[in-house]
Amino acid sequence: MSETNESTLLDSKGNPIEFNNPQLQVPEADRRGVALKILQHYTHDEPNEQFIAGLIHFAQKCTNNNIQISAEDPNVQSFCIGFGAENIINTALDENLPKAYALVIKFMTSPEYQENKDESFGITDEDIVKISEHFINAPEIQLSLGVCGVQAEIDSLLDGTSGKKITTYQANRIQEKFDDIADYLNAEQRAAGYYNISIIHRALLMEKDNYDPSENNAEKECLKKVLEYSSDYKKISYCVNRLGDDNSNLSAVKAAYRRSLAITEVPNDLYKIHNSLAQCYLQDYKPVIGYVTPASMHNKQNEKLKKAEFHYKQAFKYAQKPEQLGILKNIAKLQLKQNRINDWTKTETKLAMEFLRGEDRINALLEVAGRNKEFQPAYLEKALSETVKSRKINHDKKKILLSKINHFLRPLYTTQANKEGLKKLDEIMKKYASKQQGCPLDLYQRNKKQRN
Repeated sequence: MSETNESTLLDSKGNPIEFNNPQLQVPEADRRGVALKILQHYTHDEPNEQFIAGLIHFAQKCTNNNIQISAEDPNVQSFCIGFGAENIINTALDENLPKAYALVIKFMTSPEYQENKDESFGITDEDIVKISEHFINAPEIQLSLGVCGVQAEIDSLLDGTSGKKITTYQANRIQEKFDDIADYLNAEQRAAGYYNISIIHRALLMEKDNYDPSENNAEKECLKKVLEYSSDYKKISYCVNRLGDDNSNLSAVKAAYRRSLAITEVPNDLYKIHNSLAQCYLQDYKPVIGYVTPASMHNKQNEKLKKAEFHYKQAFKYAQKPEQLGILKNIAKLQLKQNRINDWTKTETKLAMEFLRGEDRINALLEVAGRNKEFQPAYLEKALSETVKSRKINHDKKKILLSKINHFLRPLYTTQANKEGLKKLDEIMKKYASKQQGCPLDLYQRNKKQRN
């Protein structure tokens, strides 16, 4: 046998191992190349205003509508790669893995690999290893691949493609994987990840014969992490509903809603957030025992009532007309609880005159008259006027309301010696007075005459 300087690697069956398949050899990409691929994608393939606005900060020269940047600048490379990685992560956590992986492939600088992959392809574990090695100089992309991997496991368990029943071990292992990379993600990405993992824990508990949400501590811990990191109102609201009325979470819930306020501009969401914050402060309120004094009104517990009132007033600004009615009622209750009669009078008056009609308005006016002695005559007279002119209240109900008004207004007119007021009141009461009935025997007398 002739000697050669060459050696051949054989597999377990004795066949030579070949390395000429381009799919098995994906060359390493340099940061400049990856950055240029991402730059091409977000400026030409799918233009992104946020990307372009960020890129302008690195411009060396700006003329008219043209900007000049250097692909050799490490800062430009880091910005491009970081932006691309963020989009991959966000897309994966938004449960759109095919699109996330498609972005990964688009950012690769290996044309051989790209020719065989599109948005509909299935990424295998072998693919992930090769792609990760390709991005060895772009750890940001490698991180995004880690997030994609976690989300892929979550999806395969939930849709049943893994062929395995969800177990506690699997759920915990997925969470541990995410825990390892969570510190490298921003707050909202962490929240999204733990939110998705909480669904796994919830699905695991539902598979048990005796389903008791209160026992699902693993899900609760994930939801608490979502509250800790998220500013997304919808996610926060979901967590609050799942965690239930647990006062131990109130501080985290309030902090989450406040973060949400800082980034939200949608009026309907602002209404909901302020309304929810008001309810949080009410839930945290513990009433003061004993008589209410000026000094007791300044304690910490009553500060919670004031904060609740503040958020209800803010919610009122963004609420629709039907929702404003309920908010005003809540504000009035809080003012009454704090014994702020004059403030309560203003709120109750607004409620009566702008939101209520007919009998409801009159009862609200009588409520003010009964609690605020300073303005009692004015509110009784307004209630009298509203009752008389109302077309929605029938005759019998008017009599009842007028009787109540007369009961309180007549003594005031008498004390004031208001003859004109008493005269007007008498005329109204006479008009609505019950007709005096005759003797029942008269009916029989008439019938007897008819018979004769």
